[in-house]
Amino acid sequence: MHKRRIIFIIIFFFILIQGFGQNVTHHVYLKNGSIIKGKIIENVPGDHIKIKCKDGNIWAFKESEIEKTEDYSPQLNFLYTDLGMGVTISDNINGEINLSVGYKINKRFSAGISTGYDWISQNSPFINRGGMPFQAEGRFNFFPEKYWDLQFVLKTGYLLLRQTYYDRPDVSFSLNPCLYLLTNSTEGKGLYIGAGYRFQYMRTEGWYYWESKKSSVEYYFNRVNLKVGYIF
Repeated sequence: MHKRRIIFIIIFFFILIQGFGQNVTHHVYLKNGSIIKGKIIENVPGDHIKIKCKDGNIWAFKESEIEKTEDYSPQLNFLYTDLGMGVTISDNINGEINLSVGYKINKRFSAGISTGYDWISQNSPFINRGGMPFQAEGRFNFFPEKYWDLQFVLKTGYLLLRQTYYDRPDVSFSLNPCLYLLTNSTEGKGLYIGAGYRFQYMRTEGWYYWESKKSSVEYYFNRVNLKVGYIF
């Protein structure tokens, strides 16, 4: 049952991404004063140009109608916001939401901070709890000039976990490398899907029925992480 849900989620994410429009890459200036924005798909010197617009329409213009053509190079937006949600998979499937804000150092490197809400659920009443992550993150874009881009994201930091009836969290640490497939990346924003690995360490302190005194217990979690979100 869990495998079917995962397959359905992945297919749904890809359908969402396919629905995004084509990126504008060229400007065609006509002699009548019009400016056509899109992607040049055919250029026959001395004859004509065909350009495909973001709405899917294809226009053809004779060279005698064209004043000039220019490559479209959008300016880099130096701040970014990432709003995402996802699931983590181990013994159970758990949910999460994330909000990241940061600064683009250049077209490839970014750095920021992240928070949200993460739920940890295992087959034990001592582990089922939610928490707020407070993490630092770094990002690297492999193909920043392309419509489709791969982005490597590394997050690490502290997880503020909820206290339970049995114990209270003493220490919690997480490390989350992830790879995003990002669309419309040359605009500095776009929808993405991601997959990665999440390691979490948790130490709790409390009174347990198998102990006659207050003690601490350590937990280690290794989980697969699937995400979808929007960077703007």
